[in-house]
Amino acid sequence: MEGERPERFLRILLNALMLWAGVGLTVWLVFLIVFTPHDQDTPIRHGGVQADVVKAKEFFAQRCVPCHGNTGHGDGPNAALLTPKPRQFADASWQASVTDEQIEATIRLGGQAMGKSSVMPAASDLAAQPQILAGLRVVVRDFKR
Repeated sequence: MEGERPERFLRILLNALMLWAGVGLTVWLVFLIVFTPHDQDTPIRHGGVQADVVKAKEFFAQRCVPCHGNTGHGDGPNAALLTPKPRQFADASWQASVTDEQIEATIRLGGQAMGKSSVMPAASDLAAQPQILAGLRVVVRDFKR
């Protein structure tokens, strides 16, 4: 009986330590998942296409900012000269009314092809670059936030 007591104590102690370590590891993993900031430049899959948000942001800066502005409010340097005014991507009601497919089609085909303003040019070169097109959709959706 005397020799059994330390062995039983050690088993209980070892089980308690393993339980404590397991709970601690679980809490740590949950903390990391919940509180780790997710980089917006991380590739995003949509419709089987890996979105290239980094290249899409470069494309947006070069070809979209002049009319739609840096913040997606339709206030780019050329906006004052345009009628109708460029779409405000930050508008929550517009965001809710349009599908991802409609956003991508408007970018690729241009405004006139989609029954919108003829001033919005087509980015037909993106038909061969679906990752950038998908990334532009992500960029446009992110203005809602």
